[in-house]
Amino acid sequence: MTATGPAASDAPTGRGITGQGPIEVLVIRDHLVRSGGTTYFLETLPQFEPARVRPSLCVLQPRCPVAREFEAAGIGPVFLERRRRDPRRILDLVRLVRAQRPDLLFLSGPKSNLLGRLVARWTGIPAVLRFNNTLAEPAGRAWLQRRLASDAAGAVAVSEAVRQWASRQYALPAPLIRVVYSGHDVDRFAMGAPDARARIRRELEIGKDAPLIALLGRVVTRQKGQDLMIRLMPELRRRRPDAVLLIVGDGPDLEACRRSATEHGVAAAVRFVGHRSDVPDLLAAVDLVVVPSLVDEGFPFVALEASAAGRPVVAFGSGGLPEVVLHGESGLIVSKGDGPSLAEAIVRILDDPALGRRLGERGRRHAAGFTVARNVETLTELFHEVLRQRSRSR
Repeated sequence: MTATGPAASDAPTGRGITGQGPIEVLVIRDHLVRSGGTTYFLETLPQFEPARVRPSLCVLQPRCPVAREFEAAGIGPVFLERRRRDPRRILDLVRLVRAQRPDLLFLSGPKSNLLGRLVARWTGIPAVLRFNNTLAEPAGRAWLQRRLASDAAGAVAVSEAVRQWASRQYALPAPLIRVVYSGHDVDRFAMGAPDARARIRRELEIGKDAPLIALLGRVVTRQKGQDLMIRLMPELRRRRPDAVLLIVGDGPDLEACRRSATEHGVAAAVRFVGHRSDVPDLLAAVDLVVVPSLVDEGFPFVALEASAAGRPVVAFGSGGLPEVVLHGESGLIVSKGDGPSLAEAIVRILDDPALGRRLGERGRRHAAGFTVARNVETLTELFHEVLRQRSRSR
């Protein structure tokens, strides 16, 4: 395809600018997997006020089971049904945009940011980028991303840490990128079932008073630190002999973690429960949540969920974690990768139940501010502002 500039028929309709209807926003996302990013869009897209913003969703990869959840929520994703490196994806995307003629593109994911800005260049439709992590891209693609810096009409980052990274990585002017903290359905985690603590502990054969530490997330040890926590368990058990670690989630390193627990002599003190849909009940059963992330987290939902449930959080100071977990207020933050300090912080809370309760209660109040409604309103205002600026510049 030849980049020839926008044709008149491709230009955005401007329905939302003129007051003749809502802004039509096409969200383009790399993939749908069970992750915080997918959860964010599943909770957020159905909540836009239809009279102001009408979102639709395009996914660059083939259809997946999570699609049913979006369809049940009233958002029917369009899947491009191409393999990862199929060059025809860009042609499919151009055809979709020309058919839908949205007012604005909202791009989420490195491939979506790249392809979406090319489409924005060819069609004249403004693009707003969303950054939710700090994962480095291959050198060639990173170079292309920087070359397209001028094709972004706006950008949002889920934390200040991500904003600074995106400005450097994408060569975007820092003022162009706004920090818009992700909204989450925090009320769902505020209270588990009344019998959750006793029931979950019976199910997992854990004593009613045993210190229970939870680590939730995809089991990828180089990112989420499950193996590091397993290696800390002998020291934790030396100081608290009845302590138990609960690992919640599936992933490619699950079996390696099981072997590690056996090798370190703590297999009886680690429970692997896989993917669970009853996370609020699990949180009600634990004493604290640990987030030993070894990569710079963007906006860690798991820490927010723990705080919403009134559980203190012990975490590495990676990425946006210190913006979600307030050190000394809703949890304790230690230097990334410092296992001994992490263990010390865990024991400090386990040995001082009053401290744990205080951190949990303050965390609950802090988490209450990260609502989906606030996030949606902020994005709605941003979309209108981008289109107004585009209209004035013509």
